[in-house]
Amino acid sequence: MENQLEHWQPPETAEAILEAAMQEFLENGYASTSMDRVAVAVGVSKATVYKYFQDKERLFTAAIQRFVREKLFNFQDLRSLQPQPSLTVPRLTINLLYRVIDDQQLVRFIVLILTESGRFPNLARVFVHDVEKVVIENITQYFKSGSGYQIRESEAAARVLIGTLVYFAIAQNLLYRSDIIPVEQEHLINSLVDFIRPLNNINDSQDLDNQRIKCPYCESGKFSKNGRKRGKQNYMCRDCGRQFVEYYSPKGYSDEVRKQCLLLYLNGMGFRAIERETGVNHNTIINWVKQAL
Repeated sequence: MENQLEHWQPPETAEAILEAAMQEFLENGYASTSMDRVAVAVGVSKATVYKYFQDKERLFTAAIQRFVREKLFNFQDLRSLQPQPSLTVPRLTINLLYRVIDDQQLVRFIVLILTESGRFPNLARVFVHDVEKVVIENITQYFKSGSGYQIRESEAAARVLIGTLVYFAIAQNLLYRSDIIPVEQEHLINSLVDFIRPLNNINDSQDLDNQRIKCPYCESGKFSKNGRKRGKQNYMCRDCGRQFVEYYSPKGYSDEVRKQCLLLYLNGMGFRAIERETGVNHNTIINWVKQAL
């Protein structure tokens, strides 16, 4: 489907009119904005405004389309972002989106679209198709491709992320919630990250049973903190570890054991249940989960 936005490039005077009109619409809404007020804001006659835009509805439509082109399409830059090794993919994306959405003009624009969607259904569709859809697709793709992480239900995670941040920005900036029930940015980000738990190099399509690490002696899945070492380190269960002391290694749990426990956690198993399943202490698992976020 082709981009629904028009690619008309207005002359300098029309550009100034659109800029002033957008400010008036954002500050006063559609009903309270008049062609006279726009003309005064630009410093031209009302006849000049009508020369380029025959009525307020056409002026509003053109102003919205211009705003979408110039401000909101910077979300497309997500495709060129490179994940930072020091940050998990969801945390990097959340920080980026927060900086974009924590913008008074952008917040008022979203409210304006929501308010006037009944009067201008086509503009609402343009917003959904050319803004919301693009943002969701870009964030979803970024989740899927970033730094080797596999985020379960990437599109759903992108929708939850965007919806939460948009509502937060509206509530904080327009409903004065920051004065009544303030929320620190870091707290919001941490809470969102809790909902988007990445697990490096784990493919959701793989069967959990096929990934389980088993004791080479008794096929048990209960891991010992120390294990036998033959070429590369493999891990035996607790019971067999007591019998084969000569194979003990002081290196602690391997990355494979850690990933196995994290995968069980992502599949809904509680910390104590994972401890019973694997033999790994639940406090160790809790620390692994915190480190993965």
